Amino acid sequence: MMEEKAREKGLLEVGGNCVWSISTCKPGYGVANLRDRSIETYWQSDGPQPHYINMEFLHNTSLESICIYTDYSQDESYTPSNIVIKVGNHFHDLTTVTSLELEEPMGWVTIKLKDSKDRPVKGFVYQVSILANHLNGRDTHIRQIKVYETKTPASDDSITGSQSMFTDRLTPFYTLRQ
Repeated sequence: MMEEKAREKGLLEVGGNCVWSISTCKPGYGVANLRDRSIETYWQSDGPQPHYINMEFLHNTSLESICIYTDYSQDESYTPSNIVIKVGNHFHDLTTVTSLELEEPMGWVTIKLKDSKDRPVKGFVYQVSILANHLNGRDTHIRQIKVYETKTPASDDSITGSQSMFTDRLTPFYTLRQ
């Protein structure tokens, strides 16, 4: 359902184009659970806040939004209440793009990423920082996360987010060296 709505809006999910890392996790509740397409599983942090979800792209990537799936009815004190999104070229120059207060969220929460000129932000590194949870909870549950860029004619390949090397137009230029 989420994917269909995104496609209708001209958005492309590009989470497969980045390297994901997290600050901490309980054994068996790691980063793979964030991207397994099941709202029954979740990432669970382990330790004091803040907790981080990091995305590192190979190319300078312009994201339109980050969507997270949370469920206060199941997770209660594990549900994030204060989230900050940071973007940069590397981990040492991350700057805050937006912050968000959540009130008992259930379902998909869309976090729009815009710069001061109302354009999608651009960077190599994106970080979701969970600063606080509901009911002063310590560890966090996030059930799913998706990241979207605006689909352009050059980003018609859903796997790489860019034009494939194996299109008819580029095939004459493809060779293997031995």
